[in-house]
Amino acid sequence: MKYLLLPFILLCCFQIGAQNYTTQEMTLQLDENGEATLIPEDVLVNTTGTLWVIKDDLSEPLLKYSYDQQSQTLEFISAGFEGCVLEPIYFGFDRNPINKKEYASSEIIDVGSFFRGCEGDASIGDINFPNECNFGFRSPLIFSFDKDGVLYENGYTHDLSIFDIYSNIRTPFIDIGFPPATAGYTYDFDNHRLIAAAPGGNISIYEVDIDTAQRQLLFEIDLSGCNYTKAIEYIGNDTLLVGGGSCGDIFAIDLATQEMTLLASEVYATYNFLYIEDEIPDATLSQSQFTCSDVGEQVVDLTVIENGIPVNYQATVNVVPDFSVRHCLVYRRLTLTDPNGSDDARLDDYTDTIEIVSSCSSSFTVTQDPPPGTLIPHEETVDIILTVTDEFGNTTLCKTVGCSDSPLSIEDNPLENSFVISPNPTNDLIIIENRNNIPLSLIEIFDINGRVLQSQKNKQEGNTVSMSLVAYSSGVYFVKINSEDDFLVKQIIKQ
Repeated sequence: MKYLLLPFILLCCFQIGAQNYTTQEMTLQLDENGEATLIPEDVLVNTTGTLWVIKDDLSEPLLKYSYDQQSQTLEFISAGFEGCVLEPIYFGFDRNPINKKEYASSEIIDVGSFFRGCEGDASIGDINFPNECNFGFRSPLIFSFDKDGVLYENGYTHDLSIFDIYSNIRTPFIDIGFPPATAGYTYDFDNHRLIAAAPGGNISIYEVDIDTAQRQLLFEIDLSGCNYTKAIEYIGNDTLLVGGGSCGDIFAIDLATQEMTLLASEVYATYNFLYIEDEIPDATLSQSQFTCSDVGEQVVDLTVIENGIPVNYQATVNVVPDFSVRHCLVYRRLTLTDPNGSDDARLDDYTDTIEIVSSCSSSFTVTQDPPPGTLIPHEETVDIILTVTDEFGNTTLCKTVGCSDSPLSIEDNPLENSFVISPNPTNDLIIIENRNNIPLSLIEIFDINGRVLQSQKNKQEGNTVSMSLVAYSSGVYFVKINSEDDFLVKQIIKQ
């Protein structure tokens, strides 16, 4: 009898030992049609993947490596950053696990999935970080998404904030205690916390508790010769990848034992990492398609063929609808005049200026605070909050900074009747007609976030100037026409 049991016992032991993955809880967001597809990589943590490295080298700022966590090997694949503009020291990038898009900060122009060819519309500039109405733009230096798609970011201060990529609402979170230009942080999806690296000659690793907004030192490792640690990336299984700052080394650190393994040396100063796991072959799920009827926690069974043997896993998936506001402007100039004749600006009704996206609801109510007709004193700003409520009582918000009589306001501008821009909207070229032949010094095109996209000194042919918008995505832009004594700003729409 014991000989008959032996193969079964060996099979059990071999199957247990064959497990190469660990499971993680994840949030699966339905699309606007109320559908979503789950893939094995969403809930299984793989031990191999691709590591993208940003380094301080303008000629080759992006490096691509293949990483094997089990063997602790980092294999170089390629270098380069074709077709994109990058200032690496002020740069962050991360992947949003909810919509599976990669986001980059504003130093990269017109990119989304930049390591897939620099195309797309998922830059931090497109997320529309709040700014001042005088076109001042403050993008984050570093940022990280958590498992639910919440973005933690900081810019030019020690303050770490939570930012909603749809509503434009930024909420102060914690004073991290050190400047972002010489530090970094990443999200630990196994323990729902942020891991931060402080500057200095040692690797100082801090834990930031997301629930209490408190931080504490976990450990320090001597890293002689490296004056800061900025690039860090948590990749699962208690493993933290660390870029050794000025010494150019890349390490793997076991957070449980603090054991450090050198993966690569003399890489150059590293500023940021992004790790994307490899696809998992030979994996099947008990359920891969989800709809509105599945909203809530769902338990999913997975079977993976490992070394020729089926291994079973089980994971919890939180299915949520996509209920958000799109086209939520960062700011708007308040140009409606006070009917009583003061310098105050009057709020319009903006409830019909937003796009509401919902997976599982078809009727909504929208309210505005402050309400339409409210007067805003000259040169002051106001937070305009649009609250959207669906038929189930769920709410989502849009926040816009309204500026009363902005410095770039076009009201009562003597140049207003001298220039005509056509066609507007446009698909490509715009023609600026100078009807009164006013001497011009400079013409600039800004995006909605106030970044100068192009500028040119006056190259007038007769009384017209031509400029192209073909390289830009659809949206609202501004043309600033500078004369010798004054300037005029006009809004244009790229279709």
